[in-house]
Amino acid sequence: MNLTDNAGAKPFKDTPTPEGYELVDIANAKGPRIIAKARLLYEGGTEQEGKKERFTVIRLWQTVAGNIIAETVFCSDHIGHNDIISAAAFGQVDDPEQRLAVMEHFTWSFEALRMKRRLGWQIVQVVD
Repeated sequence: MNLTDNAGAKPFKDTPTPEGYELVDIANAKGPRIIAKARLLYEGGTEQEGKKERFTVIRLWQTVAGNIIAETVFCSDHIGHNDIISAAAFGQVDDPEQRLAVMEHFTWSFEALRMKRRLGWQIVQVVD
């Protein structure tokens, strides 16, 4: 993971995107803009067809290098309201500590627990 202070940065412009991956550009409201070549591991949310005007969507991305991007989109269908995106980048998807950090990012929400089950993540914290 690298940081840049170049707001107009266009990384990956000269490199091909591997099959199954896409260029992800997340305009993060609560942190730095995140740009990566990644594949979607999970997407789910609280939206119910025609039932809610506000809902949340979570997405979990895996980069070509195996790092994780956790993205939460707080959506609103109210006139004048904007969607708010909160995202963070984490280390390797196979690292239990990184999985724990992802779950903390998602505040252990119902949808995050569903994601954890679908991905087969076992998170156990052993305390001495």
